[in-house]
Amino acid sequence: MRDRLHRVARRIVRCDDLAEDAVQESMLALWGLPERPEDPAAWLARAVVYRSLQILRSRQRRRRHEERACSCRSERDPRADAYQAAERREFAELVLSLLDELPESYRVVFQLREEEGQEYGEIAERLGIPIGTVRSRLNRARRVLRARLSDLKWSPA
Repeated sequence: MRDRLHRVARRIVRCDDLAEDAVQESMLALWGLPERPEDPAAWLARAVVYRSLQILRSRQRRRRHEERACSCRSERDPRADAYQAAERREFAELVLSLLDELPESYRVVFQLREEEGQEYGEIAERLGIPIGTVRSRLNRARRVLRARLSDLKWSPA
């Protein structure tokens, strides 16, 4: 019975030690009840599931809290990491070289939108083209860039 309970808990928490904790705490809860339940095995199985879910939620909350707490720390600042900075520079150079390979009509729309932050309407007015053309050229430029980056097996850091 204990092995079955452990397997159930293991499937939920995905960790042998935490599964064992869930089983032990459920057994202690059963032992501490003032009256014996009608079906102790079913009660225990349900208790193991509930305890496992509680452990899982607790771990997720703790992880979110720790990530939030670490995100403000200077030692976790990716800008301070020389390797990541070099990788970002290399990636930026690659994207710029890929932009040079784009047809001029795609490149101009892409640069106005992504580098200068202009809205579709502003781009359309500036280039004297319909807004739908701006959207389609921007979409095609992004698609070409994604495909080329995928071919090169590169992704932003």
